[in-house]
Amino acid sequence: MKLNFVQAYPRTFKRWVTQISKDPGSWIQTSLIILLLSIPVITWGFAYGFGHVVSYRRSVGYRIKLKIEISEYFHSKQARNCFLMGILDILVLGLTICTLRSLIIPEASKFSRIISSLFIWFDLVYWMSSLYRYPIMALDRESSFSEGIVQSLFLTVTKLGHSMFFLLFKVSILIVSLVTGIGIFVFFLGSLSLLNVHHWLEVLGDDQIATSFQD
Repeated sequence: MKLNFVQAYPRTFKRWVTQISKDPGSWIQTSLIILLLSIPVITWGFAYGFGHVVSYRRSVGYRIKLKIEISEYFHSKQARNCFLMGILDILVLGLTICTLRSLIIPEASKFSRIISSLFIWFDLVYWMSSLYRYPIMALDRESSFSEGIVQSLFLTVTKLGHSMFFLLFKVSILIVSLVTGIGIFVFFLGSLSLLNVHHWLEVLGDDQIATSFQD
């Protein structure tokens, strides 16, 4: 499978801005769906993965029937993979908080600071890999959970500048959403899933995403 990163920048943003401006209701609805499905917190990954499925199907012109879509997704391998990914996200978030705390508090030992400095790089790579993790987990029926993680981390490390650029762009979206207040609820998550999907479509090139759900 040949991956195309060279033209991913302009085409991704062009498709992303076009869909957001022409159909704002779609990503607002996606954001609200992700939030509702994430209410137990532990279902975060399941919800965010479903947001990618909805974003993809809308991007290619499918008519979305939420009851049917979520019923099919609920019983799929992709849903299970995304659920596990969400659990891992929560664990890594806890690790990130502990790592930052160890670097900040004056009581931390020198050894603790050294270990934390190493872990902070792992945390950074992990969060950058979200550009690939959820599109692979949610849209590729052929990848297992472990294969999806390995592939996403490999792409992140080998395309480090590319991954860092998109992470910084996502942080800017987060800042804008926080400043607007309600934007964090009706804009942020839906726009991120849409950005990830458009980026993955551009990187893959031709229609190579396996979109059917697999039990």
